[in-house]
Formats: sequence, C-alpha cells, structure tokens
Amino acid sequence: MRKIIALLAVVILPLVLASCYMPTKYDLKIQILKDGRYAYEYEGDLIHLRFLQKLGTKEVAQGSAEEQKQAEIYIADLKRDRGFSEINYVGEARFRVKYRHQGNINERKSYSFVRRNGWFMRILRNQPGVVELQGNKLPKNYRDELIATGFDSWGKIRVWSDANVEFHNAGYVQEGNPTMYEWIIRSMAEPTPKMVIGIDP
Repeated sequence: MRKIIALLAVVILPLVLASCYMPTKYDLKIQILKDGRYAYEYEGDLIHLRFLQKLGTKEVAQGSAEEQKQAEIYIADLKRDRGFSEINYVGEARFRVKYRHQGNINERKSYSFVRRNGWFMRILRNQPGVVELQGNKLPKNYRDELIATGFDSWGKIRVWSDANVEFHNAGYVQEGNPTMYEWIIRSMAEPTPKMVIGIDP
C-alpha cells in the first residue's frame, strides 16, 4: 500500500482525481430490455483516488480523526445519489458499497456510474433504437504505473438482455430469454466491456 500511495502522490494530477472513484472487487449486474428499461446493481468497493493521494502525501494522516472526517465528506458525496443503499468506509480511501438504479433509456439519453464526469460504465442512446453499453478506465500512462505497483481494478460484469445485440465483446454468453453476457475483468489493462443493442424506438 505504501508504494501505491507514493506513486499516486507523484504521477496523478489533482484534476484527474477530482471526482474519480475507482471500482474494484466488484460484482456488477445490468439488465437492458428491448422496451428501453434498464436496471443496474453494483456491489463492491470504490476507491477515491484523490483521497488516496491525500493519504499518500500525508496531507491526511492514516488512522487520524481527519481521515475519518474526510471519509464522511466522500460518503456524503456518494449519498447524493439515492441509489446507494450501503456505504461503509473500510480504510485506505476505500468505500464498500451497494447500489441499485432503474430507468428507461428512451426517457433519458444516458446513464453513467459513478459520476457523469468520472464514469466507469455507462448506457448511452446515440440514436433512436440504438443503445451502447460502454466501459471506461484511466488513461494508459496512469493505469500502467498503477498496475506496476500492484494497484488494479477487477471484478465481474453480467448483462441480461432480451433485445437484439448487434455487437459485444463478452467473454462468455449464455443463451436464453433473456440472454446473459459475462465479462471477468482481471485488470485495468484488459479491454473494457462494449455492447451495441437494438431496442424499440
């Protein structure tokens, strides 16, 4: 952990970190139906990289009352989204969370998690009847440095859909009604999940 924090203190700029929650140790379930309805369920950890940087530079001392105070600030930030049912600070800038959200992509053009300006996964309607599921990650120079020091993002992503899937890069598909698409993410170095889905306009 010491090496990771030291690295973050040097190579990652505050602008990049300002609103960035890094998912890890997660189980993400998504349902996208042909009528446009979708459901999103995330259980796992979110690491706030700006907070981690503060710990690394000793701007905030680990184990201090100030660390807990800072954690409460980030908890309050997450709670602005009512989809979070559980948020627990477990140390080292890491928050263990449970999150659920439902919507209709025909009524709202896009949905991003965790934040619009710091998203790791989003559902986007680019044109009527066409929906994209897109994964996101840090720029290559940052993630390469992080991986080299033992810091990485990993988890499982499963998507269920009864719609016409025109493209996907899932590692496993289980046919059915709905069909399930699965990605086992072992590292930030791996390709991000992508899907193109045809829905009722």
